[in-house]
Amino acid sequence: GNNATNSGAIIDNNGKIGKCYSFTTSSLTLNSPIDNFTNLTISFWMLSSQSNVAVISENTTNFNANNSYMFWTNEATVGKIQFGYHSTIHTIVTSTTTVNDGKWHHICGCISKKSIGFIISLYVDGVLNASTTTTNPYNYYTSGNIYIGSRASTSYFYNGKINDFRIYNGVL
Repeated sequence: GNNATNSGAIIDNNGKIGKCYSFTTSSLTLNSPIDNFTNLTISFWMLSSQSNVAVISENTTNFNANNSYMFWTNEATVGKIQFGYHSTIHTIVTSTTTVNDGKWHHICGCISKKSIGFIISLYVDGVLNASTTTTNPYNYYTSGNIYIGSRASTSYFYNGKINDFRIYNGVL
């Protein structure tokens, strides 16, 4: 595994699976383990009742920058989680399940390169909630950071718990 730099996240004994991190105005910064993945899966457990936050983000404070992906909730989606990336344009999927209800939810986002383009899939609690196919390329960013609990550890702080964060170089 990779070690993260902790910027105030608290270790909490009441995770979904053992201990978890609890966030308010804090984050974890992980040096990106992504290295030329052709397929990508990110999974984690989350518990929150907040909207308009970045749960997991990569690379930048600006989601409009190339080569960044993000999981977030916002007021417009009324408690749903979104997963997407920006390469030349935004490619985003939104869950059908509300996740800011104060209960634990398992979130899994996949980016899969196929002959027809890229497939982005979002699972909530083991159920496919949203999927789209795009020709918008995902350029796997290999030298940035992954931020857990904020957007670039400077804004859109997540208020809740995150447990069992994982990144895979394949689609599960």
